[in-house]
Amino acid sequence: MIRYVTRPRYAPCIAPPHVIGERAREAQMSSDRIPATPTACLSRLAVPAAARTVDTVDSVIESLTQEKPMIQRLDRAIHFVPQLINNAFYVVAHDVVVEDFCAVQAKKFDADFEGAQKMTTTVASQNDAESTLAELFAPDTRPDPYPVHRALRTKSPLVTKGGDLVIIANYADCQQVLRDPSVRNDPKLSRLGKDHPERPESLLFLDPPAHTRIRRLVSKAFTPRVIRASQPQIHSIVDELIENIASKSEFDVISEFALPLPVRIMCALLGIPVEEFGDFEPAARRLGRVLDFNLVVHNDDLDDAEGARNELMNYLVNLIARRRGNLGDDLLSRLIEVEEEGEVLSEGELLATCVLLMVAGHETTANLIANGVLALLQNPDQREILAADPELGISAADEALRYDAPIQFVMRIATRDMEVSGTAISPGTAMLVLLASANRDPEHYPDADRFDVARGAADHLAFSAGAHFCLAAALGRAEGAAALSAFAARVIDPVLVPGSLQYRPNVNLRGIQAMTVTHGGVRLR
Repeated sequence: MIRYVTRPRYAPCIAPPHVIGERAREAQMSSDRIPATPTACLSRLAVPAAARTVDTVDSVIESLTQEKPMIQRLDRAIHFVPQLINNAFYVVAHDVVVEDFCAVQAKKFDADFEGAQKMTTTVASQNDAESTLAELFAPDTRPDPYPVHRALRTKSPLVTKGGDLVIIANYADCQQVLRDPSVRNDPKLSRLGKDHPERPESLLFLDPPAHTRIRRLVSKAFTPRVIRASQPQIHSIVDELIENIASKSEFDVISEFALPLPVRIMCALLGIPVEEFGDFEPAARRLGRVLDFNLVVHNDDLDDAEGARNELMNYLVNLIARRRGNLGDDLLSRLIEVEEEGEVLSEGELLATCVLLMVAGHETTANLIANGVLALLQNPDQREILAADPELGISAADEALRYDAPIQFVMRIATRDMEVSGTAISPGTAMLVLLASANRDPEHYPDADRFDVARGAADHLAFSAGAHFCLAAALGRAEGAAALSAFAARVIDPVLVPGSLQYRPNVNLRGIQAMTVTHGGVRLR
């Protein structure tokens, strides 16, 4: 039996072919009818949707024309082209094969169309995820990234970069990933990081057994006994800093309060002369950009961060050479002794570990104090509560860490097939775990966007969780508690100077660069 092909109308549409077929039946067919065999059309055009392109259809038509000379006026058969244009899905119908062709193919094309819609939804979601992630890294987001975190959290987990990266943003999922013993830190294990440079890494990027071995050595400097012994020194330094601002009508919170405390504690811990801090502080600040993860969003400043690493290494090589002949009670001396034994700590590991302690040992705590002071300035009722009850110091430090995390995210790598909130994650997938977003998750913290010094949020994720829980968490809490309690109780009527708040460019190691405060004096102890 002869069927007919018509020159149809050309129209962009979003409709399965049997709907287009109905439209085609309404077209005038009297003058344009050309005999054709449905078998030929079906066999030639029943190709996978992904392969059904303009060139494919033209090739089919040319072949049909050669095989069936009677088909002389055939310009197009049928062609459905999935195209991603502004995240919308368009199906372009060039010409329509009618009647039996549409009836036979309806189910197949419906299935193809449904699959294409799912594919388009997935790709559109990935595009949305990458767009939102780019917004998180944008400079104008630095003062307040939390609306972006909220948007990411409502869609978490988010698959992006073609499935090579999954963004984890709510509290329960972040806990699951951070505590999973199969998850790793080495970027080279991910598909995104396969070209990550080989070098001795810090504890941040190591996995067991090397991570376990080095962490065990370093952790001896952060035992509860050591932290208790450091309390008098911490409070003495805080008192000195508070007294130094008494004679000033205004002061910069960062350079005159938040930074000096952890710097002096860190220098004492490592045995670094305080007067030499200025020699490596600029390089330490620049190195902080390496935590912005070039694997996620490319940043030209990361090349400078690598240069900063080399500067710090050179400083340490010189310092270690000086210390070898004059070992003391400090952590650096103990690590040198271990390294000289030859089998536990290599020179590369010693250098990388000290670089981490030099950077993280002061900058994250300075950010904690500065973020906490800002929150107290913006919430005077909470400042009054803390001033009236110094015992809330630790709780206030934890709330500052939860409310405005000094480290915004960490990277983890899946090494097995796993599932997070119904999302399948394959080995080699990088997972961006948004600690700052998890800490504002209303499913875990009621009224999560409110700063509450009495909340007692000790289960926040600002220190991460699992095997990579921050080694110096107790020390950071102690410094933060002392500084925030003293600021609330002793600085009279502090006011943030409008326009003085400036943030550094760091996305991950996010911190305030400058913040000027006026006050009405300082209370004596």
